Formats: sequence, structure tokens, C-alpha cells
Amino acid sequence: MDETTHAFSDKVLDRAFTLEFWDVDIDAYADRFRKRDPGYPAELLTSVIATLKEAGSVLAGVRLHFGYRTIGEVLGFMKACDGRADTAQAMDQAIFMKVLPKLRGQDTDGLREALASMVSWAKGKNFVRSAAKLESMAEELQTTGTMRFWR
Repeated sequence: MDETTHAFSDKVLDRAFTLEFWDVDIDAYADRFRKRDPGYPAELLTSVIATLKEAGSVLAGVRLHFGYRTIGEVLGFMKACDGRADTAQAMDQAIFMKVLPKLRGQDTDGLREALASMVSWAKGKNFVRSAAKLESMAEELQTTGTMRFWR
């Protein structure tokens, strides 16, 4: 369920079993990925997974983290960029395209802290584009009480 899903009626819920998928095991995904794509550059895989784990851990506390599809798409993008672009710039672009658009919410202490941590994290990684977008999202949160990537 997210903001694009209509609420399920009690009648439907009476007949269904519901599951929550909040826990994302990035290490287990990386192990399966290594077996599925043994030709993936090992150093790149390690770097991308470490970066995604850092971002995911910051966002998990406010349930804005990302799932396996996003991880797989970032890995694919980074492999396509390998040798064609600076790795840090490519990773910045991947975070900007695949992780940041998922961020949205209303003003809470937790969201403000998560955004501030993401800004610091992005700056520390020299992810210039992502840091700038995160700063504008934090400013929007402060001035309007809500924030989202798409403004």
C-alpha cells in the first residue's frame, strides 16, 4: 500500500492474508546477484552495494528505504556506466534517479533528521547532484511542512 493504492475494503481483508515487506536484506541480494551474474565486476559490485546499504540504513528509520528492484536497477546502470563515466558521478546519478524520487513525507522530527543525514552522507560521498536535490527537499520541508522529489 502506498499513496497510489486505494484502501482495501474490510470484505477483501477478511478474505486475504496480508504481508509487510519492510526488511530489505541487501547483503543477501548481493550474494544472489553474484551467483546470477558472475561476470559483474566484483569491485564495482562491492562499492555499489556498500553505498546502497549506507543510504538504505539512513532511510529505513522513516520507512523511505528502497527495495530489491531499485538495487537491481542501480547495479545494472552502474555496470552500463563502468569504464564510460566516473564511478562517483555515475553513482550520484543513480541515487538521484532511483532513490531520491521515492522520498516524500510530512514534517516530522524523524524525516527532518533523515533528510539532514542524507544531505551529509551525499556531501561526504561527493554526490553533488543528489546533495543539492536533498538540500532543496529539506528546505521545502521546512517552509511548507511537506516534501517530495517531484516539485
